[in-house]
Amino acid sequence: MARTIANVLIGYGTLSIAYPAGGSLVDVGYTKDGVNLEYDESHYDVMVEETTLPINRALTKESVKFSANLSEASLVNINNAMAGAVLAGSTITVGAGAFKLMKAQFVGTDPAGNARTITIYLCTATGNVKGTFKKEGELFIPITLEVLKPAAGNAFDIVDS
Repeated sequence: MARTIANVLIGYGTLSIAYPAGGSLVDVGYTKDGVNLEYDESHYDVMVEETTLPINRALTKESVKFSANLSEASLVNINNAMAGAVLAGSTITVGAGAFKLMKAQFVGTDPAGNARTITIYLCTATGNVKGTFKKEGELFIPITLEVLKPAAGNAFDIVDS
């Protein structure tokens, strides 16, 4: 592959979340350290007695997630970050024991300077949420959004436009 400086992406983008998943996307505001996209897979190696190398490979599991530290500690952002939280008016309660189904989208810039949109069509918050209130320093709300397979359509896509 040729080396192309223009393919080195620098800059920020916008993370938006829709809750419920069919609702309108809402910008989460500022983030600390950007937005991370993670893809992981598990597979099965097809082996035969006649070779020490696999003759094929089968994909058995995939996971996709966004993670970020949200700089804006709004009740909406805290609610979205906590899997079992329920926001009613100006109060968040925890203990309902139900995942919230959400949609997430990140829009940044592609190598040509156009929009690169990464969309997770159905996801839930997962992971540990903690924040530190201190005299010097900002409070960040960590959020991890992990993909689910919708009943129809794509689970996740990346589109340059």
